[in-house]
Amino acid sequence: MIPVEPFVAPTVGTREFNAVKKAVAVKPRVESVDVGFSHGKFNVDGRYDVWLEMDADGQIFGECKCRAGTPPVDAPSPGTGEETEVPKWEPVPCYHLAAVLLYVADKEIQFER
Repeated sequence: MIPVEPFVAPTVGTREFNAVKKAVAVKPRVESVDVGFSHGKFNVDGRYDVWLEMDADGQIFGECKCRAGTPPVDAPSPGTGEETEVPKWEPVPCYHLAAVLLYVADKEIQFER
């Protein structure tokens, strides 16, 4: 999962900054699917599910089911046909997650522990 805190005041040139910039430019449609006490599920443009979840320490993390947010796992191990279950890269901030964060801020949705 991707920490949300770096999106709050992103440094110019970071992935978070670029994700917010693209979300503002593209203006994807965000729908609230399920918002609870310490979690939320959203859909962006009818294609990508995005989750927000608050941990026990009060930090909020996000996850998007796009390629950037959910990398594919390694190819099958030679000779075994089994996947290694190791992602090819760490999940990175995407504009879908940024769009959800802008939506949450606009709608003043609060998560609490």
